[in-house]
Amino acid sequence: MVTGSTSLARLESLAEPGGICISDVVHGQVRTKLALGYQDLGQRHVKNIAEPVRVLRVLMDGTIPANRAESIVGTKRHMVLAGIGVGAVLLAAMIYGVVKWKAPTRPIAGRASANPQMIRSIAGLPLDNFSGDPNQEYFADGMTDELTTDLASISALRVISRSSVMQYQGKHRPPAPEIARALNVDGLVEGSVLRIGDRVRITAQLIDAPADKHLWAKSFERTSRDVLALQDELAAAIANEINVRLTPQEQALLTSARPVNPEAYNAYLEARYLLNDPSPQNLKKALTELEYAIQLDASFAPAFGGLALVYPWEAWGGPGDGL
Repeated sequence: MVTGSTSLARLESLAEPGGICISDVVHGQVRTKLALGYQDLGQRHVKNIAEPVRVLRVLMDGTIPANRAESIVGTKRHMVLAGIGVGAVLLAAMIYGVVKWKAPTRPIAGRASANPQMIRSIAGLPLDNFSGDPNQEYFADGMTDELTTDLASISALRVISRSSVMQYQGKHRPPAPEIARALNVDGLVEGSVLRIGDRVRITAQLIDAPADKHLWAKSFERTSRDVLALQDELAAAIANEINVRLTPQEQALLTSARPVNPEAYNAYLEARYLLNDPSPQNLKKALTELEYAIQLDASFAPAFGGLALVYPWEAWGGPGDGL
């Protein structure tokens, strides 16, 4: 890296890789601004400049040559062009940045407030059931699981597991900064689910967790047949809001949801809710719900996935410690 009143292209061959060279004119502007040494490389001929140019190398390791009289250019200089002042300020900032980059890093005392561009870890808090029916809790729980699964499919995001976030279910959860510290995340997603008749609405909010600041809020509404597309749309909107770039595969995954049989999907969610609290009784109920879902829609893959989990449990007499 080189700089000065002489053009960058003309001096660049004089600098070592990663080093900084400056002209004596610029040195006169910055020598008192930074506690750095400068090695005099002497007069050098550069392309398309008739007179030799005095060049100095910035000593990035903080050392000063033994013979200061020969290696440090004196303070008395002729007046420079007015434009050099601006270049000198930029150079000072540039040198300071390189020095800081080379210096050992220090621990940060406190965590800075996040912004959408910095959120790369997230937790989807349990969605509240706004249906007015406590028996619909399984549906809100299922929507939370599906959102977490969709977000976890985005490779650029670190997503907290369901088991870690379900402890914050309910209205009396701790403040966002406290949850963020406990889960070690930048952002939180919270919201609610409302199902009335054939319509499903999810209202979600994105929170800058350390600052406890709401960054974004939006409602998504679809029919029960398109509930999978609703979940994908929500996950993609969150990724877009925090400037996460989806891979082509992730884009395809979040735009390929097909319609579902609402009754079959409902049975699947009930089974999933029961399996989150495994017991011999819940195991039998979940098995019944999954088999019913397959009867309604023999192509509904998630129900078969649930059976793949339930059948071994049934054969072994219940869920073991490893499941």
